Amino acid sequence: MKYYDSKGNLVELNISQSSSFGTTASIYKGEDGIAYKKYFENSEINISQSMFETLKSIDNPHFINLIERYYSESQVIDYNHFIESISKTKPNYDFTSSYPYRISLYTYYWIQKDYIDLLEEDKEYLLDNLNELFKLSNILSRNHVKLSDMKVENCLCNKSGIVLIDPDLYFFVSGRLPFNKNQFKILYLVSQLCQTLTSHNDFETIEKVKELFSDCYDETNKAVKTLSKKLRGYRRPIDYLNR
Repeated sequence: MKYYDSKGNLVELNISQSSSFGTTASIYKGEDGIAYKKYFENSEINISQSMFETLKSIDNPHFINLIERYYSESQVIDYNHFIESISKTKPNYDFTSSYPYRISLYTYYWIQKDYIDLLEEDKEYLLDNLNELFKLSNILSRNHVKLSDMKVENCLCNKSGIVLIDPDLYFFVSGRLPFNKNQFKILYLVSQLCQTLTSHNDFETIEKVKELFSDCYDETNKAVKTLSKKLRGYRRPIDYLNR
């Protein structure tokens, strides 16, 4: 199919069979290490061009590495109007407004997913990733980006770390965005990962995981220190839970 890129160039993208499906889009993996996220035609949750460009500028190993946005050729009737519209990338704080042209597809660098049992991993994996994700969330806060739709399905884990993906529902907030707002979202996500990405998913262990994180929400900026103190003397989180 033919698409216009963010510079207005008409290109043909030959996308093979999809690797996975979501509620709003399909994901395709190219042979060159590039991933393609193609929205369904009736999708109403396409990422905005201003959000895409803001997130594209963030270079962080724990965040999806965005490459390019594309618009289906069929959308474009007035090319000059199209070029003028897609060049507007300043943050949009108005929830009621929308861009006349919707991103149909975007590319990013493929992220390898490994099986990680967070409770069986060395505790440093949990502590280091939480600390780095907090740093990432602070960068997003400085860019007035509020995290949203933070669920297990919207991140990937591998030996290198935890990576946030699928930022379609992130949104801009006018004015100062306190760090703890996004940190709270990160903390909740990591807690959910510890309850989900493990073979120890019985009710008793899940309740113990909740207890492990329970003291962290009041002061999220001290969450890593709080967890580190609890896990002191134990090599893995599961060792602490089975104490």
